[in-house]
Amino acid sequence: MIILIVALCSCTVNDRELPEEELNRAVELIQSLDVEGWSDWKEPDAIREELVGMGPQAIPILYRHLDHKNPRVRRWCEAAISGMVATSDNTSYLEQVAILDVLSSRKQSPEARLFAVQLAIQFNSNKVRSALANLLEHDELKLAVVKSLGMIGDHSVVSTIKASYENGNIQYRVAALKALGYINDQDVAGFMIDALNDPSFQIRKTAVSILGETGDLDVVSGIKPALNDENPEVREESARSIYRIACRQKNQTQQSEADQILMDLLPVVESYSFAMEIHEKLRNRGVDADHLFPDFQYINDWMIIGPFANVKWRGYHTIYPPENEIDFDRSYQALGKDVRWESITTDDEAGRVNLVEILSPAINVVAYATTTVNVSEDMKAFVKMGSDDSIKIWLNGEGVYSTYWAITRELVPDSDVFEVNLKKGENVFLLKICQGKRDWGFSMRLVDSQGNPITQNQELKK
Repeated sequence: MIILIVALCSCTVNDRELPEEELNRAVELIQSLDVEGWSDWKEPDAIREELVGMGPQAIPILYRHLDHKNPRVRRWCEAAISGMVATSDNTSYLEQVAILDVLSSRKQSPEARLFAVQLAIQFNSNKVRSALANLLEHDELKLAVVKSLGMIGDHSVVSTIKASYENGNIQYRVAALKALGYINDQDVAGFMIDALNDPSFQIRKTAVSILGETGDLDVVSGIKPALNDENPEVREESARSIYRIACRQKNQTQQSEADQILMDLLPVVESYSFAMEIHEKLRNRGVDADHLFPDFQYINDWMIIGPFANVKWRGYHTIYPPENEIDFDRSYQALGKDVRWESITTDDEAGRVNLVEILSPAINVVAYATTTVNVSEDMKAFVKMGSDDSIKIWLNGEGVYSTYWAITRELVPDSDVFEVNLKKGENVFLLKICQGKRDWGFSMRLVDSQGNPITQNQELKK
């Protein structure tokens, strides 16, 4: 009883809009949520339903408990408020008590105001939009506020979001762009295209992604310059955005234009799997695009040795002789027989080396592969590779990559991408490819910072 009196004394005048008996009952129900857990979820749900049944007049007392120390109390109070908003017909009262009173009161807890901001997307009115806009100066709320403004979807908030965008940090500016993405019009599309020139790659990537989700064929010309962006993530997202736009076109005239866009896109994409996707899309539309498929210049020439034991996956950590020396004239004892280096060349268009066809046995084993890449100067490069199963990679004797976490996986070309430093002259790669059972293999290629192929014996493309 003492606890009940204290709770009542802490209530605001608005709480008194409930009859005293119902207010006492509401407090009692909320306090009954303050437990460690329930054996049956029907119990808290029944409490929520009873609170919802009290109507919007119970909203103020529920808001006062959104900063409760017990997250279960907070969660179920939020659920009760949401239930009232969803079921009550008294929209104007709900808007006032559930949104406007909370957003305008400095006495409300941050948790309560944040929930009101999130709930505001269900009330598209001038008052609500104005109340949200006034909170854009509050750092602890501005990310949630700009998201809600965008999800309300009213064109009147575009100028408000744009104005706040210029003064925000990267995290906020990304959120503001996403908010504008909910409001699809030509003005917003132009703003996104302008953002493709922003110094931050996160901004450029977000903007081009939104254009891909919301834009039409008219924005493709604005996206195309981003295909040459200095950042590989932006280039990739730009290509995928153009692809998404082209695939959305339905009528015959638009499809004809979209087919040409895809034909222009295919030769410049940097991902093998994505190129295959575009090629397949064109083929299904009756377009012959074989001559447009890019030459990714996978490494085709390797020296291979193995297999070595990999029982219970211990081979991944076992140091076998090739890790200490690469001597093509040496042979070693492994699995009861001599193994030696042998030269292989794959003609697979994605550079896939099928080790099951080359080595035996091919269950619970590891193999090594090595190749040399010659370049004309010191440079940074990106390795794009895939393997079945896990892999370790050394460059010039130094470990540069490993995927022990991928104990079993399929070979997907270009699925792993990492940066390396190549030195002028010869660069020796050593790969250790682990195998459990079934398929076993790898593929690898090198590109420069612009995605141009670096071949085994050619200079870096400028």
